[in-house]
Formats: sequence, C-alpha cells, structure tokens
Amino acid sequence: MIKKLLFLTLFFEFSILFAQEKLEIKYEFEYAFDLSKADKASMLDFYKATNENKGDYNLITSKTEATFAPIEKLNNQQNKTGGGGSMLPPRNSYYLNYSTNEIVELKDMISKSFIVTDSLPTYNWVIQKEKTKLLGYDVKLASATRGKLTYEAWFAPKLNFKSGPFSFNGLPGVILQLTETDAQGHQKITKAVEVKINDKARINKPTKGEVISKEGYEAFMEEMLQKQQERLNNRVIRKID
Repeated sequence: MIKKLLFLTLFFEFSILFAQEKLEIKYEFEYAFDLSKADKASMLDFYKATNENKGDYNLITSKTEATFAPIEKLNNQQNKTGGGGSMLPPRNSYYLNYSTNEIVELKDMISKSFIVTDSLPTYNWVIQKEKTKLLGYDVKLASATRGKLTYEAWFAPKLNFKSGPFSFNGLPGVILQLTETDAQGHQKITKAVEVKINDKARINKPTKGEVISKEGYEAFMEEMLQKQQERLNNRVIRKID
C-alpha cells in the first residue's frame, strides 16, 4: 500500500511538471578562494573577505527559454562595494532562447544599461559515471573545460530542462550545482537550494537598455578603460609639475 501511494505521488508530481513545463529554481552563489595561494597579507585578507560574500539568484526556465537573475535583498551586503577589499558576486542578468540560439545579457552600469546580444554559448560537456542526490533528485556529474577554466555540473535527468545557472546550458537535465575552478584552484560554486513548479512565472526578454553586440560592448569597455588610464596619467603629470 505504501509503495503504491509513493508511486502515485511521484507519478502525480512528474505529470504536473511535464504538463506545465515551467520550473523555478533558487540558487546560492559563493566564492571559494584557496587561502594557501595568498602570497602576502593583503591578498589573504582579500581572499577571506571575498569568500564571505554570498549571492542569491533565481532561474525560471521552460523547454524553449530561460531567465537567470540576481535576487535583490535589502541587507548590508547590498550596500557593499567591491573596491580593493573584496570581490562581489556577479550582478548581471541573462535571457536564453534555445529556439533561436540566442543569449541576452543585461549589464547595469552606473550611468546606463546595456543589452548585450550573442549566440548561445556551448560547452564540451562529458558525462561522468558519478551519481548522487541533491534536494531529493538523482543527479549525474558532467565536466567541461573552456580555456584555463574547468567546470563540474551536477544535473538532474528527471528535470528535463537544458538550463542552469548564469549562461550554462546544454545538458539533458537542469543543472542543480555548478563549480568553476581556475588554474590556481580558486572556485565559484553555485548550488540550488529550492526547486519548484511555477507555471505562472514569467520569462521576459530584457528591453530596457542600449542594445549592443558582444563585440561592440567589449570595444566600448576597452575605450572606457583607455580613457580612465589617460585621466590617471594626467593626474600623475600634474603632481610632478
């Protein structure tokens, strides 16, 4: 009798999931800088302070599109600034369209916002043998590399959505945990803390901001950095005079 009830419950849950085909996942983000790699006291302080900074994010996904955005909170961390003291969690938002192979990244700057458009990124995922459970879901491990970065993703095949945190996608199941490791062993970890069906959730493509290509945005940022460097150089010259 108990087995029958369990089967009916699971059948009901997954029937709802695939009928409505819209999922909402909350993630927590954290840095894991390797403190042993700090070569001076100031760097050690930077690593420690950065590791204390956490971020919360929300993913809404259907089979054809998804949005991923930070959750704004009215707390002390919202008023923090990175500066030279620590590195804050990423604040950009993403819209992904799997039908048109498009990604849109909303970048908010101090004076203006940019809507950066590009093709959907692809990852050379290799599915491994390791399995475990996250939030009650069976998950499998997949790994990928891009340049000097390596990625480990735990995805849930029964949650058959190709989405994940930030711009990560392309696995046969939604990504519930992602770990990015750089060449020095420093990590960024994004882990799901809540998964729910939400057929009323809206997936909206960003519209407020200047639309620009990825190449155009990179050129703009390079120009801004050059102007900033010129201003710094002029200040140094004035002090010498």
